[in-house]
Amino acid sequence: TGLDNFDPASLAVVTAYGDWIEDEFTGDGTTAVFTLSESPGSTNSAFVIVGATLQGGDDYTISGAALTFVEAPPDETPIRVKYGNTLAVGTATASQVSFTQTGGVLRSVDDKLLEYRTLKDFGAVVNGSTDDTARFQQAIDATPSGGVLELPEGVIKFSSVTIAQPITIRGRGRSGTYLRSASATLDGIVITTPLAVNLEDFSMDASVTRTAGAAIKVNPASSFNGNSSFKRVNILNAFVGIDFVDASDFTLDDCYFGSYLSKAVMVQNTDTPDAGDSAILNNAFDGASGSVAIHQFSSGGLRVQGNKFLSGGYQYLGEFNSGASSTSILLIQGNSFENASTANIAFNSTNSTGFAKVQIQNN
Repeated sequence: TGLDNFDPASLAVVTAYGDWIEDEFTGDGTTAVFTLSESPGSTNSAFVIVGATLQGGDDYTISGAALTFVEAPPDETPIRVKYGNTLAVGTATASQVSFTQTGGVLRSVDDKLLEYRTLKDFGAVVNGSTDDTARFQQAIDATPSGGVLELPEGVIKFSSVTIAQPITIRGRGRSGTYLRSASATLDGIVITTPLAVNLEDFSMDASVTRTAGAAIKVNPASSFNGNSSFKRVNILNAFVGIDFVDASDFTLDDCYFGSYLSKAVMVQNTDTPDAGDSAILNNAFDGASGSVAIHQFSSGGLRVQGNKFLSGGYQYLGEFNSGASSTSILLIQGNSFENASTANIAFNSTNSTGFAKVQIQNN
């Protein structure tokens, strides 16, 4: 058959072929050695046809790019040699394997896989007891701007990581992926880029009692962070859930804050207090006694809509203590408030600043 020149031992070390290469020669009755365009890798890795006859492995040898016949092919006899670049077991990489979608263009598997990185690509154990902080940070740093880092199912134990570029971090659902803090005081995820970051589909909790810090802190090194989104994220047992130190135009949507000790969400923009319009939509808040669900210090505009507020001290507390100006607009609409021990909605302007326009309706 066409595989007569392959033996089982050679097949065991051949895993794939790249693009096929075909060399053609003409025998002259005396020449026994011919130079191929590239090395096939071994004698058993090429189809050699003399005239119309497929040669067996005993008829020739290949060493590097040199094809040597036992007997010189007859004069004016066509010689065809077809071979590919072989990849031995254990040596193939994703950059050497091609991938094509139907109707698409040729890409390497390496290029395809780099569309998404996963935490396990960087050696994360994800067993809830091994500290994966260093691996988590390495994975974040390796994700390019605009890229996606996928979090696997399981419990990821960590202390604190920093996001310095605009990326998306996406888990396997709030009941699938857990980020579990091992620190009582450190901020968990710190966003230092001014560009948009997206966090989606995971839960955060702690293995210790939190006494300081935030599960997520948005505090860019320069200017303020804009247009970040936080969707389908559960934050449990935090001291502070999300601390927007310097942020505008953020979206907080369909998240759950449970058993927070101090505050679920802190809203401010210390760099440009009157910049942007942010939205807190369709979330649920259920805090500890005396806690604050939403504590707002400054913002160019905030829409609080469609949320469910359960236990806590204050559900919304507005204290514009610096930098408020004429465009500070607050909309509180369509929410459900209950069980606040102090007030469901409260305002306290401590430095003669306040809200220019407030609309509270249909709650």
